[in-house]
Amino acid sequence: MTPNKTDCIPEQFKVKQAKSYPVVVNILTTTYQSIEDNQVSEVTYNSELSRVYINKQNYFTDIPPHIWEFKIGGYQVLDK
Repeated sequence: MTPNKTDCIPEQFKVKQAKSYPVVVNILTTTYQSIEDNQVSEVTYNSELSRVYINKQNYFTDIPPHIWEFKIGGYQVLDK
């Protein structure tokens, strides 16, 4: 039997064959409705209209609830 090139490498240092998995990418398309001032004063979510308001007049449209509720490290991302 002919020695393999990796026979002299300890098992813990050998690279295992990675499995491939399909990647699913969902693209969120939203629009920003600007009426007047773009100043962020209070971030709120309207679940009936799927809007994230940055003040009383300006908002982002088509934001699904699971995006609004998404958290990293305990912090709600879109609320920050």
